[in-house]
Amino acid sequence: MRKALKVLFIFSLLITSVRAFSFSSEIKASSRISEVVVYPGAALITRTATLNLDRGRHTVVFSEIIPQVDENSLKVSLEEDSGLRLFGVQLKKEFLQDAPSERIKQLNDHIQALKDDMQEQEHIKRILSEEKDYLDSIRLFSKGKLPEDLVTKVPSAKELEETLEFLDTKLKENYSNRRKADLALRELKKKVEVAIKELGKLGGSGKKLIRSIEVDIDASKSVSANLSVSYLVRGASWKPLYDARAFFAKSQVELTSYAVVAQTTGEDWQDVRLSVSTAK
Repeated sequence: MRKALKVLFIFSLLITSVRAFSFSSEIKASSRISEVVVYPGAALITRTATLNLDRGRHTVVFSEIIPQVDENSLKVSLEEDSGLRLFGVQLKKEFLQDAPSERIKQLNDHIQALKDDMQEQEHIKRILSEEKDYLDSIRLFSKGKLPEDLVTKVPSAKELEETLEFLDTKLKENYSNRRKADLALRELKKKVEVAIKELGKLGGSGKKLIRSIEVDIDASKSVSANLSVSYLVRGASWKPLYDARAFFAKSQVELTSYAVVAQTTGEDWQDVRLSVSTAK
């Protein structure tokens, strides 16, 4: 009986040890985009997080990842001599069931209101354009005399000068108002694009797709280290631009190359190390 109790006690210790070893804590990583490589039709994004880990198994979660991620491009980078071991990485996705229908309705109403404002600005521009045409017709004259619907007698030199000054003032006001309408239209278009983009993220069905990258690692000791994940996304491109300057006195030509980068990935590239590649 005593031997049986001893075996049972050792078996319980083994179970407890296995449970303690297999326990994995979940850590929400506060990451930032540290590096971007732009290809002709895509971009490789690298996110980096600084972690303070205790000894043991951990699951590090990089949350709020954009949905358009190439699942086959996931890569994890660990610092050398950090004491960390990588066990696996996976890209998770889920739909929020509590669909933000109220937010979708607000966005649709907001977009419609912005479009109404745009129509009003277009109407103002048409009126100002007609006003400008009329003022130009007065200023430029027609066959050497003022339009018949404006005057019934030949104006004196003083009256003509005053008329021209008046027209000059009105034309300047007209230009200023047309300029304001153009700027207002530009800002309204930007707001519509932002609202449509947010609406697209929420999804027409009211279910928002969210993604996260989960990295399973083990720390052999308490450590502070950087952990990086990289993934490929579409919606980015670049094209070359060249500037050539000739110095005839020195018989030299200076050629400077630039890269014009455009991206609509849905992520902000702020203070990142940016490079371009011709690889496809």
